[in-house]
Order: sequence, then C-alpha cells, then structure tokens
Amino acid sequence: MNKDNIIKRYIKEIRKQLAYCDIKNEQFLSELQEEVTAFAEQTDSLSYEQLIEQFGVPSELVEDYLAEEEPDHLKKKVQFSGNIRIVASVIIVVAVLCCGCYIASLYNTYKEAKEAIIATEVIEIREDPVE
Repeated sequence: MNKDNIIKRYIKEIRKQLAYCDIKNEQFLSELQEEVTAFAEQTDSLSYEQLIEQFGVPSELVEDYLAEEEPDHLKKKVQFSGNIRIVASVIIVVAVLCCGCYIASLYNTYKEAKEAIIATEVIEIREDPVE
C-alpha cells in the first residue's frame, strides 16, 4: 500500500469511531490528517502499525478526543444524530409505501382494462341491384 492509502485508511477508521459529524469533528480530523501527512513525509516507508505507534489506536484516539468534550454537548449531538436517522427512516418507509400503493393501483387499472371486453359490431349496408 502506498502512503496515501494508509493515511486514508487510518483517518477512515477514526471517522467511523466518531458518533456524529460536525464542524468541530471535521476540524479535528483535518488537523489530524495534516499531522499524519507531515509524519508520513518524514518517513521513507510508512505502515499502518507505524501510525498506530505514533498517534495511537483509532478507538483510543477518539475516546481521548471525546473525553475532552462537554457531556451535554455530546449528548445533544448524539440525540440529534439519532433523531435524523429516525426521521430519514420514516421518510423512506413512507416513500416505499406510497410507491407500493401507486403500483398496486396501476396493476388494478391494468386488470380492469384487461377484463373489459370491448365489443364492436360491424354493420354492413349493401344496396340491392336494381332490376
């Protein structure tokens, strides 16, 4: 793996550990990525294990970062994040149900049209030849 992929993997692991994403977390990740990139430039070859030795295990790094945050702030952010997920789930369920109802009504219209027998009667008018 090249250095960029190793750095991306390390930052991705840290991002997964964060419960929510806001400007403060993005700033933390941005600063961390700059530090990791600077460290990577100073080394000839970089491994994931070297990043862990230098900066720490992603889960422990996130735990330390979150420990510095105020508990009320964290609680609000996690609740807000949970509420967003619930609202998004409800919207998806409603959209799927609406699509299902629409498809069912189209199918019923199709069945009615298929069952409707259109009868046509052709009337032919002929003139008798005059004798």
